Amino acid sequence: MNKEFTGRSFLFRPDKIVFPDFEVGRTYSQKVSVTNVSLSFNTFKVMDLSMGIRDFFRISYQRPGRMSAGTTCELTITFTPVLSTPISDSLGLLAETGEVRVPLIAFTRQCDIRVASHSLVDFEGLSVAETRSIRVTLENRGGLASDVNMSLLKYIDDDGVEHEASSAFHIPLTGQIGGHSTSYIEIKFAPQTMGVHRALLCFMFSAPNTPPIHLPLLGQSIDAPIYLEKTELDFQICQVGQLYRDTLAIANRGKIALKTVISVPSGLEDAIEFVPNVAFVQAHSKQRIAGTASSADLGGSSKYSNEKIED
Repeated sequence: MNKEFTGRSFLFRPDKIVFPDFEVGRTYSQKVSVTNVSLSFNTFKVMDLSMGIRDFFRISYQRPGRMSAGTTCELTITFTPVLSTPISDSLGLLAETGEVRVPLIAFTRQCDIRVASHSLVDFEGLSVAETRSIRVTLENRGGLASDVNMSLLKYIDDDGVEHEASSAFHIPLTGQIGGHSTSYIEIKFAPQTMGVHRALLCFMFSAPNTPPIHLPLLGQSIDAPIYLEKTELDFQICQVGQLYRDTLAIANRGKIALKTVISVPSGLEDAIEFVPNVAFVQAHSKQRIAGTASSADLGGSSKYSNEKIED
């Protein structure tokens, strides 16, 4: 029993006929293969293009006659535009099993820019006075180059609350992007105050008919990265001629190692000593510093605790 064929009887490769970035007055050509994917012999006839575009195209091929299943015929599509108007139409074939069509598209050089790397630039937590940079990738899928101008705008959150653009974000003001290329924009976050920082980065383009792009920026800053576990060391009452010791714990809540230098208060340099007095505190860790005090050299009160060192 014969098997009945349903579906497209001819397959186009490529599956779209596209003439990108065309210029008026120039001639372009493209080859398209047409394969009989029905289950038996088949023939086709190239249908007329739409009235508005048929004068711009010429279609040439050797008529294959009856094509057995799996055989291919090659069409050459020649395009000579006389107008800069974009085209979005189709090329049709009339086969024994019905009509089949392939999209026919043409457009002039244009900008098609998008942010390829981020939908939100989030700097997460950063200590006050630290700096972090994130690189944003702009991609132009069109053939037309453009200048890029950038600015920071107010940010409106999902609840409709308006936030002034934070001065903690630093961006370049201008740039360029070529046709069919990518460009990289470096954004810096350098908070000077604690809190949540927001802004809306706006990209404006000099190329015609290219809408602006808005990219949200978000960052949170916390207190200074270096802090002491105890903010006061009470030396209390000391016996003359005795040595005392304690440990000073320096913590780093930042994301990079930081150098710390311990300075003894003026007038107590001969009485109090920290070893070492210079230390590198690793990120998210603590550094313990040993301190000794000699009560014989203390002329008054000091900020140090009272664990005595036995002779």
